[in-house]
Amino acid sequence: MAKREIQRFCLSFSLCSDSSFMGIIVMNIIEFANYINNHQKFVFDSGVILAYLQDENDKLTEILNDFIFSEQSQKLVICNQITFTEIFYIHCRKYGFNKATKLIDDIRPMFEVLKVDSLNLVAGKLKCKYPIALSDCFSIASGIVEKAPVLFINENELTETIQKQIEKKYNINLVIIEIEE
Repeated sequence: MAKREIQRFCLSFSLCSDSSFMGIIVMNIIEFANYINNHQKFVFDSGVILAYLQDENDKLTEILNDFIFSEQSQKLVICNQITFTEIFYIHCRKYGFNKATKLIDDIRPMFEVLKVDSLNLVAGKLKCKYPIALSDCFSIASGIVEKAPVLFINENELTETIQKQIEKKYNINLVIIEIEE
C-alpha cells in the first residue's frame, strides 16, 4: 500500500457486502495478515487490546497471536499510559480492582508503554482541532511520535474526513479494523 489512504479492514474470509463499506478499502483476513506482516511496529489503541484480551473475534485473536504476540515475533507493540488506564478501569468495573491490577501487571511486558509526558502537547493539539476522544488523541500522538501505524477497532468518532486530515498532516497511517458485531 504505497498510497496514504485510510485502511479499513473487514475481518472475514470474504469481502464485506454491507453497503456502508462502499468507497472504503476492505481487506480479507489474508490481506490484513500481510499488512501486519509488512510492518515492524504498531501502536494499539485500547479497543484492539480489549478485543484481544476478551477474545471478541477469533480471526483477530488468531492474527495477533500468529504475527504479533508469538514468541518468534520481532514486532514492537506500543501503547501509552492512557491506554492502560482505559484497560484497567474497564476491567475494574467488570471484575474488580484486584483482577484488573493483575491483568495490567500480566500484559505490561507485551507492550512498550509510552509515558504521557512525552505525548501531552501532541495529544492536546489533536484534541483542540478534532472532536475525538482524548484517549484516541493519545493513541494517535503515540503513532506520530513513534512513526508507527495506529490500530483501532470500530472507531465511529474517527470519520473518514478526520482520518484523512490527520494522516495527511502528520504522515501517519490510522488503521480501523472493522469487526462485525
